[in-house]
Amino acid sequence: MAYIDLIRGDSWAIRKLRPDEFIPRKDLRGLKIGRLTVLEFHHKGGPKGRTYYYTCKCDCGKTSIKSSSYLLRNDKYAPHKSCGCWHRELKVAASTTHGRTAQNGVYKIWMEIKTRCKNQRSKAYRYYGGRGIKVCDRWLGEHGFENFLADMGERPGKEYSIDRIDVNGDYCPENCRWATRIEQCNNRRSNILITYKDRTQTLRQWCEELRLNYSNARNMISVTGRSLEYVVNHQLKNKKNG
Repeated sequence: MAYIDLIRGDSWAIRKLRPDEFIPRKDLRGLKIGRLTVLEFHHKGGPKGRTYYYTCKCDCGKTSIKSSSYLLRNDKYAPHKSCGCWHRELKVAASTTHGRTAQNGVYKIWMEIKTRCKNQRSKAYRYYGGRGIKVCDRWLGEHGFENFLADMGERPGKEYSIDRIDVNGDYCPENCRWATRIEQCNNRRSNILITYKDRTQTLRQWCEELRLNYSNARNMISVTGRSLEYVVNHQLKNKKNG
């Protein structure tokens, strides 16, 4: 192998060292890390020229170049370090093992539920995990998705997503259902529940049923304290006069 200096881009200097110059803090050659077997030193590079790169052979037979930082990173994916085949297998499994389940978005919905409840970096975390909303143990772990699918069934249609019946409760079989966006809007914490003619519904539902202007009705009820009956008569009067 020729040991020469190469330039990649404006700032990346890749220097192939002589064997006697190879002095990393930890020599990874010969180690088995995840699916990768570290074969030999490849080059030293990176933005500051301080990163060591190794030639690795994956269990699938493919050879790839991996940095020492990638190989030494200790996270939940450490046992699955590979040339990239592990991630490809996950995608294939999600799209084939569950058939149309993956195609109609059930797997993605399940992943989003876990993210909003467990990942503090998620923008939605403060509305879910930050409020103490959790995902039940049955829907987590190795068979979490299979259990979720068994409990909730297939997604009825593209307009449906998971809705919690009790908006302050956890994600679990007894508190979840498939619901449309309109049904979920009627189940929000901010909704105004009104009893009118011995029936209780959200203000939006009453407005849809009685053909009232929602913004006007909400303002009159929440700001001025008017009753729904007053709003109905007021808007009917305005329609007649208009």
